[in-house]
This record gives sequence, C-alpha cells and structure tokens, in this order.
Amino acid sequence: MARKYSVKSGSRRWPVHVFYNILDLAENNSWILYKEVTDKKPSMREYLQQLIEVLRSAYIHKKKKKYKSDTQTKADTTEESAQMRKRVHCKDFQSRNKTVDTCSDCKITISGKCTKYIKRSYSKCA
Repeated sequence: MARKYSVKSGSRRWPVHVFYNILDLAENNSWILYKEVTDKKPSMREYLQQLIEVLRSAYIHKKKKKYKSDTQTKADTTEESAQMRKRVHCKDFQSRNKTVDTCSDCKITISGKCTKYIKRSYSKCA
C-alpha cells in the first residue's frame, strides 16, 4: 500500500529521498487515523484526493488574492508613467548607455554614475 500511492520521484540527493519517505509515511498515517476517527472507509486514492484539495485550497485562494491586487496596481499606471520608463541617454554624461532613472527633483534622465546615494537626484541639481 505504501508504494502504490507514493510521491517519490527520481533524485540523486539523499535528503530529497528522506523527505519523500516522510511524506509517504505521513499520508499513510493520516489515512489510517481518518478511517478510525470518522468511521468512514474511503479508499486511499479518494482520501488523498480530498487531502490534496484541502491543503491546496488555502494556497490557491491566497495566490488569487495576490494576483488580483497585482493586476489592480498595474492597471492604475498611466501613459505618463509608461513614457517615464522609456530608456533614453543620460543628459549629463552623454554616453551611449541608456537609462530609465530620472532625477527626483528636476526630472531629467541620469545614469548611475551621475546620481547621489539612494535618493535619485542629479549631482548638479542641488
């Protein structure tokens, strides 16, 4: 019975094999306990399908919630912010490298060499 519904897969690392063995033991033990406590007699396959649905439902719900919030924030961006992300040459250094960074004070494009530490401000702007 333990090998019929195993979660094992091929791996060369022994900790992975140990983890899969622990999962197999946990699923078998939980099935036996479920049968004893609830007086229901589901097959191992039915029980595992129910267990999988219960365990993944919280994860899927959380993931859908995060996806909805991400799409709402992306939808809130305007065309102006999309144009601000356009890659252009640095105004001061005039190198061939392109940048998306702008000075937070005067809004001109600057490269990393022309910026002060964390706040993206133009060194000649201060």
